[in-house]
Amino acid sequence: MNWANLANFIWIVTFVIAIALLVYKHRLPTEKQESFESKLVVLILVFLVGAVIRIIYSNWQVESAIPNLTSKLESALPIVKSNTDNKAIMDLNSARNLFADRGNSAMAEVLNEYVSKHNKFLDSTVRTKVVKAEPGEEIWIASKLLQSARASVDATSYVQPDFWWRSDEGKEYFEFNRQMIEENGIRIRRIFILPPDSNELSMKDLLDCNSLAGVETFVALEKDIKSRRREDVIIIDGTAVAGRLDLDRELRTRHSEFSSGKTFVNNQIESFEEVLKVAKQYSTISSVCEFSKEPK
Repeated sequence: MNWANLANFIWIVTFVIAIALLVYKHRLPTEKQESFESKLVVLILVFLVGAVIRIIYSNWQVESAIPNLTSKLESALPIVKSNTDNKAIMDLNSARNLFADRGNSAMAEVLNEYVSKHNKFLDSTVRTKVVKAEPGEEIWIASKLLQSARASVDATSYVQPDFWWRSDEGKEYFEFNRQMIEENGIRIRRIFILPPDSNELSMKDLLDCNSLAGVETFVALEKDIKSRRREDVIIIDGTAVAGRLDLDRELRTRHSEFSSGKTFVNNQIESFEEVLKVAKQYSTISSVCEFSKEPK
């Protein structure tokens, strides 16, 4: 018998005895009832004290059970998460069996190479706390970040326009910008950086469309940025999460990285603020967005 059952047993016995004595009291002669009352009062007090103790003990049981339950849930979460991992392992084994041709191991080697790359990606992410994306993945990751914003988005746009904005993925990304402003009231600031061989006229469609969509649009000249590297940055909700795109000489993405680490985010904020200092705000006189036309 545990302590909870013992406490309940004593309380019930006390209650039964009190009721029995109360009935027995009325059967006693009047002269004996008066001397019996003091004993009955003591028993009733014992019963009431027991009831209070039982209530306190029950509350303590509930309060003490919450941390234990939380601990058990936390222990269970990795098991729940591991179900996804287990499925991945089973799928991997199935794929290996599918290509388990002893006469030709080329497909199995290709599969193992993909697994090796995946493991390296996970190891790098855990070690650096930075997600490093492959070329071609940056637009959809940036779209995911954009859609997660609750207040603000700050970004630069130095990337080659045909590669980003005039691609199908870029047009979809632009629509996300428009929706986040119209439907969620997100504040978006974007600085378009013009390389030496470019000018506002060559990017007028992009500048106009961003401005018309409600994006606070700025323009900066590459030559005015002192410590400028070939990169673009995006910062979500001030300090929540950020991304950086490393660009090649043709201003196409070589690789991109994303993180919520404090140092990483602060570095991207500093980069954005540096460009903002030399940028000027763009205001359009156009009333039509024509940026969705074929690439120029």
